[in-house]
Amino acid sequence: MMTLKFISWQDLKKNKVGASDIIFISPPSALTEASQKLIEDYIAEKDSVLESFASFKTVLSTVAADLGVQNFDADSLMNDFIVELEWIIEDPVQDSAAYIEAQISAYTSLTASRLASIYLNESEQPITWIDARDVLITSDDWLDAQVDTVVSTKKAEGILTPLPLIVANHVGCTPDNENTRLDIQVIQDFMETLR
Repeated sequence: MMTLKFISWQDLKKNKVGASDIIFISPPSALTEASQKLIEDYIAEKDSVLESFASFKTVLSTVAADLGVQNFDADSLMNDFIVELEWIIEDPVQDSAAYIEAQISAYTSLTASRLASIYLNESEQPITWIDARDVLITSDDWLDAQVDTVVSTKKAEGILTPLPLIVANHVGCTPDNENTRLDIQVIQDFMETLR
């Protein structure tokens, strides 16, 4: 039987991973703030967007250092997320503010959850990181997506083992692989159907 845990970044060090846990973790507030500044600068097409991106990476490094994680940037998935985020901000703004916010905030949550998994594994609390977008297939309501329970249930069958797992909170994607943001209650309701 799986145990769902929705934890904040502040509780990460206090949390002990149980053998049947599926942990959904939210990013630390400093990273969320840096991400929000990046979103605002990009949408407003400010020249400072590259500075905001550099600030985001600096905050991520600081968060890693605070956890005692040394070489998080050697992780290939972490690098992929940073590169994908950089690709977004290098392109001219063409999409709605909601779409842009969903894309950038998803990478914020993904980098944070990946960093948390590195920390837990280095702390001798073995856990498997999974990409929420591989399980939570959603509508294209960018900032208020709903889970497609039929498709997501089929996807979850082969992915949600072995336990314990750690997953980015608030992240899903459309069938076309566009990032979406979900409310915690939407995720919790879906996960309860899998028990």
